[in-house]
Amino acid sequence: MARVLFLSVCFILLLNNATVFGGESTTSAILVDVGHSRSQSGAVSARGRTEFEFNRDMARAITAALRRNGIQNVILFNEEGANMSIAERVRRINALQPLLVISIHHNSLFPKYLKNWSWQGKPRRYCEKYRGASVYFSQENDFAGQSRAIAADLRLQMAKAGMNLHQHPELELRKKDIVAFPGQAGLYRYDSLGVLRGADCPAVLLECGMIVNRDEELLLRDKAYQRKLAAVVAKSVKNQLKLLETIGK
Repeated sequence: MARVLFLSVCFILLLNNATVFGGESTTSAILVDVGHSRSQSGAVSARGRTEFEFNRDMARAITAALRRNGIQNVILFNEEGANMSIAERVRRINALQPLLVISIHHNSLFPKYLKNWSWQGKPRRYCEKYRGASVYFSQENDFAGQSRAIAADLRLQMAKAGMNLHQHPELELRKKDIVAFPGQAGLYRYDSLGVLRGADCPAVLLECGMIVNRDEELLLRDKAYQRKLAAVVAKSVKNQLKLLETIGK
């Protein structure tokens, strides 16, 4: 009986093609990367929730939206939040040979932009001035042109959906060596992002919003908004499928 249950679980996992990391994909997939990990959890929201938790929720929503839109071969990468270096993350992602990597993150700001407040008796940091989503590509990716096209379309679909798009403060652009594009708010070139530059396929990084903005944090925790953003991502990926399949061949 135990063997039958084990084989059944394995069969279901193969059908869904959802992999934490490791494993092999028999056909090229869209890989949704849950940014950061439980122990290295990234930014902290205005109310003390970790970025990893936001990333995992949104990555799950995006995975579901892709499947609802007929893209069944989706890998949800590192849902459990295992700790690994960027080099190890890239190695494990590339071993799966995806058509596209979408790395999911949520944004914060340099400390100089943050103010102090208290939430549930604990000191927290926040910023009301900046908000919105943004999408990044790396010119050092071997498929930089395709990555930029995919990032630009995702940014466009978010704009059409009426979503706020983040515009970095000039200091952050300069200090992080991020390149902005006039007239395309929310689209950025960020060459040093390890997952983007190291992926053996087109890759984009989506910052879903500003979790140190108190209002936007609440929006990003809302399931209906998560589904809305996930639907926009799925639409953009579907727009790019022919391009991706050509690269895959």
